[in-house]
Amino acid sequence: MKTIIRLVIIGATLALLALPAVAKSLSTDAVAQDQCTDENKAAWYATFRENFKTEQQKAYDAAKKYLTACSSEDTPQTQYLKKFVDIYEKAQRTTILQTKLNEKNYPEAFKLGADILKDEPENMTVLINLGYAGYVTSLAKNNSFNTDAINYARKAIQLIESGKTVEAWTPFPNRDEALAFLTYYVATNTLNSGDHAGALPLLIKAAKFESSLKKSPYTYANIASAYENGSYAKLSEDYKAKFGGKDAEGSGSQTEKTDFSDLSASFVIKNGVAHNEDLSLKSPFLRVTGAGDVDIAADSVNYVVKTGVVASTAGQGGKELGELKGLTIPVRVSGPFDALKYKVEFSQMIGGMSKEALKETGREALKETVKKQLEKGELKDLGKLLGGDQKSGTQSGDTGAKRPEDQLRDKLRGFLK
Repeated sequence: MKTIIRLVIIGATLALLALPAVAKSLSTDAVAQDQCTDENKAAWYATFRENFKTEQQKAYDAAKKYLTACSSEDTPQTQYLKKFVDIYEKAQRTTILQTKLNEKNYPEAFKLGADILKDEPENMTVLINLGYAGYVTSLAKNNSFNTDAINYARKAIQLIESGKTVEAWTPFPNRDEALAFLTYYVATNTLNSGDHAGALPLLIKAAKFESSLKKSPYTYANIASAYENGSYAKLSEDYKAKFGGKDAEGSGSQTEKTDFSDLSASFVIKNGVAHNEDLSLKSPFLRVTGAGDVDIAADSVNYVVKTGVVASTAGQGGKELGELKGLTIPVRVSGPFDALKYKVEFSQMIGGMSKEALKETGREALKETVKKQLEKGELKDLGKLLGGDQKSGTQSGDTGAKRPEDQLRDKLRGFLK
């Protein structure tokens, strides 16, 4: 019995405590309903109409008062106000998102951004901001947002390149800066994942935009890393497999093989242009050098490659290669990579030849000419010119006299040695 009495007392006490709250609620509802008068509705709607284009916060406040006081109404006016309030509150989410990003509250920002993108999957402002947030956090070694941020960045790039735009490119100053950084973020993430071949074209693309990244040394350091560990590494492996002193699978005979024993080059990169002065490729019989510029951003080249023959054996090129010993052939390679032009620079080739090389070349040319004339019998009457005058009584078979051909050979022998 005492227990029952105690429970009744507790229940009564709780009811008394709850009465003020209930009374206040009922009073508020009553007041709200009482305010739904024609006069108030006209005033609220007029305030909304006056401000919804210029001061949307005032228009929003007036619309909320109207809808709160007249919640049971379903008129063209209330439908229009509900639509405005819905759009305004959704737009406010983007403002709230920006606030959270400014506060570096990234977990809340990415959560709110995901909610916004469910309703507006092509909201470029949100996509750009979250893509940039992923880039910033990755610089701080926080990669927890990378998966979502990379997808947002890719989507933003796709929309921008399809022609879509925004009123403000915040946090970037312009379109090119936005595209450069978003592309660079995707590229560096690809590079860090180990996909050097996939990162290289993205890094080059990022460097082409007129942005601060075009002048950043980090951009070109990453390009160099992607090339060195991607394309260059593969070429180096292929080079070693084919020319590293071993026959490549399916290669020709030993007499058709050229072994390069050394390859080196260094580059200085400035403002997107890689300059090289010391390309060196060596074999026992060939020397290849080079110098010039590779414009990474423009995807073009202006380069001179010089090939010289230093020795010859029967198995490494035979007579034809030996005849070029001492001669260096310069070839200029220029233009965009998809439309390269090649030009043999004969002026450099002749100017670079030593006197001994020119003398040797002349000897070989004269020797070949005389040989052909002797074979045709065109020099039989030159005996007198060479001091070999024959007496009238000399027999053609006399072993004491030499034929003109033999005398010519004797005269030429000293010069052609």
